[in-house]
Amino acid sequence: MDSIELLHRDFVFLSNKKAFFILSLLSDSRYFGLFFRYKDYYIKILDRIENKKVDKKKVKKIILEDSNIVKLYYENDIYERYILLDDKLVYETNVISNLVPFFDIKHIYDTDEWGRNYNFEIFDNYIKINFSKGDINLSVFLSGYLEYIERGNKWVEIYYNYDYKRRSPPFNRWLYVPFEFKGKRLIVSLNKKFDYKIYKRDITFYDLLKDRLLSFSDGWISAGYPWYFQEWTRDILISLPAFYLIGEKELVRKKLIEYKDIFLDCGKLRNIVNSNIGNCDSVFWYIKRLFEYKRLFNEEEFNRIVFDVKKYFDIYIDKFFDEEENLFFCYPNESWMDTLNRKYPIEIQFLAALSLKYMYEKFREEKYIKIYNKLIESIKKKYVFDNSLLDDIKNPSIRPNIFLSYYIYKDVFSKNDWEKFIDYSLRHLWLDWGGLSSISKFDTRFKEEHNGDNFFNNDKSMHNGDSWIYLNNIAAIVMNDLNKEKYSRYIRKIFEASTSYLKEIGTLPELSSAKNRDISGAISQLWSLATYIEMLKELNININLL
Repeated sequence: MDSIELLHRDFVFLSNKKAFFILSLLSDSRYFGLFFRYKDYYIKILDRIENKKVDKKKVKKIILEDSNIVKLYYENDIYERYILLDDKLVYETNVISNLVPFFDIKHIYDTDEWGRNYNFEIFDNYIKINFSKGDINLSVFLSGYLEYIERGNKWVEIYYNYDYKRRSPPFNRWLYVPFEFKGKRLIVSLNKKFDYKIYKRDITFYDLLKDRLLSFSDGWISAGYPWYFQEWTRDILISLPAFYLIGEKELVRKKLIEYKDIFLDCGKLRNIVNSNIGNCDSVFWYIKRLFEYKRLFNEEEFNRIVFDVKKYFDIYIDKFFDEEENLFFCYPNESWMDTLNRKYPIEIQFLAALSLKYMYEKFREEKYIKIYNKLIESIKKKYVFDNSLLDDIKNPSIRPNIFLSYYIYKDVFSKNDWEKFIDYSLRHLWLDWGGLSSISKFDTRFKEEHNGDNFFNNDKSMHNGDSWIYLNNIAAIVMNDLNKEKYSRYIRKIFEASTSYLKEIGTLPELSSAKNRDISGAISQLWSLATYIEMLKELNININLL
């Protein structure tokens, strides 16, 4: 196929290694618009380009011609094309129109409206917009138009209905709108290089998947767009198999080398690469991936890395292995379910057990096998309750981390035991649209609809109902490995649900409400895409045949 028609009508998502662009249609957000990498973070440049001849609510078709090009066809045969390049956004239309760009230059998280300093300079064939605030000092260049009209009222207030839905204030913001342009083209660029080329190619769904995954990686690997632009070690380590599968073996090797140097003195791996805060599982994910991709190193390299990591692993054991419970403990908000106080998360025990196994096989130190045996005994004694596998002995909920635990280290239980546990979990967690709830549907804390960006509120849906796309994909991988005939209905539904996102928005989001499949959380999430690619491989599916 030479193009892909997207089915979503709320917004359009584009990305490459230097930028991402979210074009609003029915929804508006301060996180929508044009964003470029700047220093070690992202800055917003443009909120929108308004064409006065079209009604964005009356889109006829959304055609993705390439990973960075989209055309919007309207009922009156006017089209709009957006081309996202590393350093510019090109807007094109087929009818001479009045075009109005809305600027909102800022750090991606900045909500303060004071101290924004704009001015402009007019030249023969371009206009230069200058901006400064804090450590942001840059110029944006506008070109490609036939003529310009300077506006008297340079500020316009915008209401953000998407942010209101997410409960993420502020819901209004004043934007800088100094000009209106007449023409068929408008180029918004970070430099005075206004020429551009479009390299036409046939685009397949696999091309789209690969491009989306690679768009997260350039200097560092972002965890999600728009607001998880940092390098979160847990997310990246979980996602490494997908990079390996698309041929980025050197990137996998590079990350495993880099991460050996970002351990904290307490033995934890940093939660975000440039932070001084750790988490309770990245050290184990690191060891799991290091041994899985041992073949990427020669023997000397591997030994040097694993010896460096061993000292931190030993410190971690000393500090965080609870000898009374014979389990590893976490501080509040440190597991991947980072809004919860899970003291003894089930998946941490499986990660630790696998890491101890690997380290014992490498070093043959008795302390590893002794702790391993105690840990396995505690898992079997304290987490098994009737036909279920509890999520945490101090908070005995039914959650989908059982699937994560199997994915990590299935050898802890027999096939029959796993089927028993998963059958019980599915009765509590299965959502008919093709996903898993993050807590039992019968739990009093269960929330069937996503209730937004309420991290510091008590009534959170995030881990009390919302369905996580990455974990759904892992569940399909697990059930396919365990008993693909028995679980074929669940596997198919998960695959179809995740694939629907790709066909709708050209990427996979972070999560969905439990009640109905929707787009919630971050719009494009690394581990959602990565585990989808891994699921395709495990299910032996050619995405281009769909």
